[in-house]
Amino acid sequence: MIEVFNRQFQRVAILEHAFGVVLDEKINALSYLTFSMPIDDVKTEYCQPFWYVRHDDGELFRILPSEMQQEETNSITYHCEHVLVTLMDEVLFGYHAPRSGTTRQYINFILSQQRTKNWVLKRCDFTRYYEYAWENEGLLAALFSIANPLKDYIWRTNTHVYPWELSLESLDTSGNPELYIRTEKNLLSFGNTPDYTQICTRIYPLGYGEGVNQLGIKDINGGKPYLESPSAIAKYGLVERVWIDRRYEDKESLKSAAQNMLDELSNPIQSYEVGLEEIQGEAPAEIGQRVRIEPEHGEKIDTYIVEISRTYDEVPEVKITLSNKSTDIAGTVADLADRVRIEQAYAQGATQLYALSLQANASTQDGATLDFYIPEEMRYVNKVLAKINLDSFRAYSETTSTEPTQYSSTSSGGGSYDTTGSGGGTYDSTDSGGGSVESSDAVTLTARNTYAIDDGGRGSSNHNHGIERSTRLAVVDRRNEIVGSVIWTPSGAHEHDAHSHEVRIPNHRHDFEVPDHTHRFETPNHIHEFTIPAHKHDVTAGIFRFGNPQSFTLYVNGRARQTFSTTSAELDLTRYLLDNGGKIPRGTWHNVEIRPNDLSYITINVYLQGFVQSRGDQTV
Repeated sequence: MIEVFNRQFQRVAILEHAFGVVLDEKINALSYLTFSMPIDDVKTEYCQPFWYVRHDDGELFRILPSEMQQEETNSITYHCEHVLVTLMDEVLFGYHAPRSGTTRQYINFILSQQRTKNWVLKRCDFTRYYEYAWENEGLLAALFSIANPLKDYIWRTNTHVYPWELSLESLDTSGNPELYIRTEKNLLSFGNTPDYTQICTRIYPLGYGEGVNQLGIKDINGGKPYLESPSAIAKYGLVERVWIDRRYEDKESLKSAAQNMLDELSNPIQSYEVGLEEIQGEAPAEIGQRVRIEPEHGEKIDTYIVEISRTYDEVPEVKITLSNKSTDIAGTVADLADRVRIEQAYAQGATQLYALSLQANASTQDGATLDFYIPEEMRYVNKVLAKINLDSFRAYSETTSTEPTQYSSTSSGGGSYDTTGSGGGTYDSTDSGGGSVESSDAVTLTARNTYAIDDGGRGSSNHNHGIERSTRLAVVDRRNEIVGSVIWTPSGAHEHDAHSHEVRIPNHRHDFEVPDHTHRFETPNHIHEFTIPAHKHDVTAGIFRFGNPQSFTLYVNGRARQTFSTTSAELDLTRYLLDNGGKIPRGTWHNVEIRPNDLSYITINVYLQGFVQSRGDQTV
């Protein structure tokens, strides 16, 4: 019985006349349902594309456009896909790289991107911490990629509830059999098909990027870019394969997925096709079920079911495919592209080359510093080189002019001040020798017919030379001893002819006395004012050099790294930029500083080569 549901999940019809029903199930992939209807059946109107059907209370499928075969069988054949395909209807547009989390968290992240919440996570048996990133990818392909690094897993669904439930369960491949297939009981046909074409004993995994910038495992695999199976090499020889999956941007995740693939491919795929008769009353065969086959000839085989094809007709037919591998890993990418019809569009990026330059004066204390940025999107840094040149310090000058301005000094309060005191005393002058000195010639003074009528005075012809009348004057001899006296009287009118006087001064000295004393002086409140007139300084234009540098010290991100006794050097800065983890930090600024041993004019050129993804916040 096939039930039909509209897009609102309301049951609208039961297709009683459906025939040729075939159900194909495959482990970790989409399942398909095919059925036919008579062309004249009125209920074909309910079989609309993107409506839903359920067969015998099984899983829910979505109808694809129909295929009409009117001339041969007068029927319409409908192809349906499991509703897991609804995750293909929505995409992760742009770049998405959730930060580290568990397997469950990554699955929930994918399911959270649904615009219509059709699916929820019910169970997850794995807790891993791989890193994932997706770009312009469908939700289903992104969901399946989460399990790629895992081993022995199976996706299970439950569409009898809504939202539909999704589980990622561990596949038990070593437990007791759950289904026995024996000759003369339920084994109708048996075929063994070994496949040695996919054998691989050494695998070179590559992830995101291209060329020398492509992600590999060399750094975390002891310097080896490959994984190999010594036991398989001993048995089959060295068979190398290169496996590229650019969805991987984390080395650990890439290595884990590659190890799973090598484990699968290092032994040939053993596939068994069995025609099975399902016995009424016994549980039907299921995907992932452990099976023991006991053929009429040969040894017992313990394996599990990876594919079931059931044909519901007058004579039901069940064909199961069993394998020693849970899935054909070698065809994983092809399965996603061909069977799930996923288009993958990856923005890879390109190798980027850029250079920066700085010219600056520097001293022994203040170096020349060049800053440069390494973006977070630069997946690989191949090398960072620098060229350093030292020359003499350069000075540049030009004329300057000013306006007239008057300036005042700071003001100062006045005051009275005393010098230090000094004791008085009697002091002798220096000795002086005597001698005869002639006066200058005199001019005759005429006073004729002038008579003294008074005692003399200013304007009088009669004069007394400032001595009063009758004053007694001493008379001395040549030894300056007093020998007598005379009475002074005014001379009266007289005249002096031209003459000169000879004066004799004997050897002598002078004594003088300085009493105790101090000096006192006052300074009034005052300021000093001065004016600087408008003026211009004229200099000669040119480059003026100073210093003679002969060596320099290299600083990287503030740390002194090495001293070079040269004025020119080409340096590889890559090793100086590494952090404690041996990586160059991304999304941050770095700097190179050069400190010379003398005043210097420094030129720094930095060249950087790296692989950059075309990702960012915006495009302008």
